[in-house]
Amino acid sequence: DEKLNIIIKQLFPNGGMSAMDQIMEIKKLMMRSVAAQESFFMLSEAPLFTNSETGSCNDVNEAACELYGASKNELLGFGWTNFILPNEREIVKREWTEAIQTDNEITKIYTIQNPVEDCQIKCKYTAVIVRDTHGKIIRIMGRIKELERYN
Repeated sequence: DEKLNIIIKQLFPNGGMSAMDQIMEIKKLMMRSVAAQESFFMLSEAPLFTNSETGSCNDVNEAACELYGASKNELLGFGWTNFILPNEREIVKREWTEAIQTDNEITKIYTIQNPVEDCQIKCKYTAVIVRDTHGKIIRIMGRIKELERYN
């Protein structure tokens, strides 16, 4: 009975010493960390993107939209590939899809057509793929760097 009472007390907040208090504190810290990461992502002047485990783009920041001359909605999913020059598009799609299967980091170069500025931009993207201990993708995040502009 006494051991059971001790265990039960750990399941309820008691001012900081119970297991529940510790779990709630960890949850607060995790939420702050996620909020900080999301803020950095959105405010960064570097063009950034995140992808799902299938490789589909699920978020881009404003800097990425400006680089591509596109809205966020136009870049989501595999919409970003529509801005790659037609002669490079299928190769880039194939390399991306293959790389997320096994790689932990991907760096490739491709050229996009920015319709707003009416120019072509050679870009280099680097994506980091975080996997769990079983190799399952937890997160894909990357940045795009402008290398050169052509009119």
